[in-house]
Formats: sequence, C-alpha cells, structure tokens
Amino acid sequence: MPFDGYSLFACAAAVLVAYVIFGLTSFGAPLVSAPVLAHFLPLPLVVPLQSTLDLIASLVLGGKERKQVDWSELKWLLAPMLIGMLLGTTLLIGLPQRVTLLALGAFVMLFGIAGLTGRLRLPPVPRPVAFVTLTFGGVLSALFSAGGPLYVMYLTNRIADPTVLRSTIAATALTSAVLRVTVFTLSGLMAVKALWITTAILLPALFAGVFLGRWLQRVLSAKINRALIYALLVAVGASLVWRFA
Repeated sequence: MPFDGYSLFACAAAVLVAYVIFGLTSFGAPLVSAPVLAHFLPLPLVVPLQSTLDLIASLVLGGKERKQVDWSELKWLLAPMLIGMLLGTTLLIGLPQRVTLLALGAFVMLFGIAGLTGRLRLPPVPRPVAFVTLTFGGVLSALFSAGGPLYVMYLTNRIADPTVLRSTIAATALTSAVLRVTVFTLSGLMAVKALWITTAILLPALFAGVFLGRWLQRVLSAKINRALIYALLVAVGASLVWRFA
C-alpha cells in the first residue's frame, strides 16, 4: 500500500475536489490535486499518476464534449505541446525534487492570485510567440501536469463561440493526457507498481468528482465557480511553498 490511512483520506479528498473542478471546466484538476499529492507521494510518481487520472477523466466525459472541436486549432497545438513535454520530462527526471515542488507551489499560488484579481488573460500574440508560450505549457504539463491554463488562455483568444471553445478545451485536455502518458511510458516513469495501485485506489474519488462537477455546472453560476477555484489554488499552492521553501 502506498498510503497510510491519513494520507489515503487526504489524497482521495484532493482528487475528489480536483475532478469536481474538471467536471466544471474540462481542465485544471492537476492544479488542485498535484500540490496536495506531492505532500504524500514522490513527484516522479505524482506526475504520471496525475496524467493517468486526467486521461481517464477525459474519457469519462465522453464524445459529447468533443462534437464541435476546432480541429485546426487543436492540430496546431500538437507540436509545441509535444516538444515542451519532452523537455519537461527531462527536467522532471533531472531536477532536485525540492526545487521542482517549490516551483509547482509558486506557479499554482500565482495562478490563483492572477485569477482572483482578474489578470488571468493571455493577450493575442503572433503565432511564433504563441508557439514559444505553448511549448512552455508542454514543459509545465510534463513537470506538474499543469499546462492546461496556458492552452485555455490561447484558445480563448482564438475561438469566439463558447460551445466550440469548451469542446476544443475538452479535446485538448484529452490530447495532452494521451501525449503525457505516452512520453512517460517511453521514459520508464509509468513502469512503477505503486502508480497502478494508487490509480486504482483513487478512481472512485475521480468518478465521483467528475459527475458532481457536471451537476454543479448546472446549478452554480460561472462567476462563483471561478472565484472558488482560484481561492482554492492560492491555498494549495501556498501550502506547498510553505513546506518546501
């Protein structure tokens, strides 16, 4: 067992809350769960675990979310996403864990603060600049499973139709998860027994979170959802900074 009783409860609760957010937004689960999981599990286990959970959650949402995908935008994302993931995987294996965990906490905390203050927006930029930005998103995806916000900010500036935007975000989350799992498999990070035991243990929390999130999407306003999510990100990011600073 990779958990004692307290760790199991904390990790399951984090995954439940994270995938409620995923059910609401179609992205963003790792920003909540990865910092909490990193308190109890080594980061080289947390990141492939989070990627596996993301892949399962994206498949759970089904084809309905992807009926109106803007495939031209999604295809353009593939190259910077993959290049960044290859770079990020190299850093994940080579960097000291304390440095990586501190960077994860700082990133999540600052992202939450930016969201609460209304400054979370990527201005429209030329495609070459966007390529660099999205490559950095791939690095964040491999290091922390946290590249989703950059992809979403980019797509928000490119797609005006809310239905098409949501469908494209969902398809991007699935594509990112597939690429991460593939890269981590080739690098050997997936060949760990504890990863699959932990995934099986946390699946009930994932399923409950996704379906609860889909229900809350119908009963809560988008403004309230965003404020709660950003406040939660500040809290979990700060906890990781406090522990590893």
